[in-house]
Amino acid sequence: LDSIEVGGYRASKNVIVIFSLIIAVVSFWLLPLKEDTYLGALIHSEFLMVIHSLLLLIILDEIIPRILFWIINLIIKARKVYFQKLIKKSF
Repeated sequence: LDSIEVGGYRASKNVIVIFSLIIAVVSFWLLPLKEDTYLGALIHSEFLMVIHSLLLLIILDEIIPRILFWIINLIIKARKVYFQKLIKKSF
């Protein structure tokens, strides 16, 4: 199995592990929460917690890898342009 189904969304095992670590760290820093804050209301509402959890899983599984791929391609293109300029200067 390369993925785990969570609430109807199939996420890779690596994303589930990262998600769990993020939740553990945030819980350690933020708990206990006051109930009149947004995070306090989020903790006490199962529906909101599920929606936010699925959104975080989608961001970790879909959006962040695309952004990293875009940044890496941009760096490669910039390096190529820089090396071409260096070659033109040397001749």
